[in-house]
Amino acid sequence: MNLPNRISIFRILLVPVFIFLYFHYMTNYNGIINMHFYLVLGVLALAAFTDALDGFIARVFKQKTTLGSVLDPLADKLLLTSCFIMLAIFNKIPFWVMLVVVARDIILSIGWVVRYVFSSIVSVKPVIAGKVSTFLQLCAIFLSIINYNARVIRPVTYAMVLFTLLSGLIYIYQGSKSLNNE
Repeated sequence: MNLPNRISIFRILLVPVFIFLYFHYMTNYNGIINMHFYLVLGVLALAAFTDALDGFIARVFKQKTTLGSVLDPLADKLLLTSCFIMLAIFNKIPFWVMLVVVARDIILSIGWVVRYVFSSIVSVKPVIAGKVSTFLQLCAIFLSIINYNARVIRPVTYAMVLFTLLSGLIYIYQGSKSLNNE
């Protein structure tokens, strides 16, 4: 197993750590920022950094693998979905925002399974809208956790929802086109 795949697995393992820390922080929050707040942000920053790092290493050192093409998006989906669910549970984001992100990821995951079953194609080629969506999702998560000003969070959230939907439609189109060509 190469280094980028190990980094992706590490990012998957960060998901329950984030959930535990965020839940603990929010259930014990008394209006004072404490060490758990910084741990939550640190784990999230580490996960975001490792997302960029594994892709960089895979590209630069030509270590792209079939396993990596599954692990990397899986790690992203697990982390981002978990974050949005936790944020919605604690009313840091509107429920409909979480629903858009989670529904898109479920639909794309089902589409990936269908595509694999019918064509044995494992990898999905990332699109720019997907990369922008992931970046904006991370921004919205960070801003929501730190309780940033609503005038800043709202436009970021709307842009994130737009790119989440757009990238979802692009992936659905590409998957459908791929299946029709088989």
